Amino acid sequence: MRSRVVVLVCALAAMPSAHAADDWAFSGNLGLRSTYMSRGIGQTDGKSSRFFGADVAWRDTVYVGMWSSNVDFSASGDTHTRREYDVYAGWRPKVGIVTLDVGYAYYGYSHQPRDTRVSYSEWYVRGSVPVGPVVMGLSVNYSPDYPGMVQRAYYTEGTVAWAIDDAWTLSGVVAHQQEAHAVFRPNGHIGSFGYNAWNLGATWRFTPTWSADLRYWNTDAHDAGDPFHPHLVASIKADFSR
Repeated sequence: MRSRVVVLVCALAAMPSAHAADDWAFSGNLGLRSTYMSRGIGQTDGKSSRFFGADVAWRDTVYVGMWSSNVDFSASGDTHTRREYDVYAGWRPKVGIVTLDVGYAYYGYSHQPRDTRVSYSEWYVRGSVPVGPVVMGLSVNYSPDYPGMVQRAYYTEGTVAWAIDDAWTLSGVVAHQQEAHAVFRPNGHIGSFGYNAWNLGATWRFTPTWSADLRYWNTDAHDAGDPFHPHLVASIKADFSR
């Protein structure tokens, strides 16, 4: 994974240096959550999550970044993997009132089992449109090397966020994950696996830097195990930018 980070950093360094310093934006974040949820699935076996990330953007259009959190996949039999490291890069053009986001992400994991591949890559296309105080979004994600025997996976997500005022925002997500070659059928054949996920919550920005969030997560795949069960997640986060 380090080689991928080096490639991303070198790509930024190779960009023209004649642009003013104001063309560049640096941001970071760190925080604590009661548990880490991703696409409706618990990632820390009900334990707390400590996370941090950083981004560099040029003219708010081309960007690279990284993000990391502790993980615990004990519920699925993986007692080795300890931390997730994500690196990503993309392009955010604006077409009329629509903001697009086209990019690539790599999800790496430390101490993953030798006989099990947990890390994977993904391409994504996202779009968002403001409608008054409401921002609506849609994203489509494709992974050609999803973990295990799945290989191909698709994730589609619709979002809506309503800024009530400068401090409070209500937001929700409805999503679907589809995985090829994911489960063994009773007849011995390998079949696909799909599930729907959603969340709904409120974010309170109580200072320019700090915010708190309370969010309910759920899926329609409770039979798949505890990570797919409903969770109420509280978090606190700090955002920095310059």
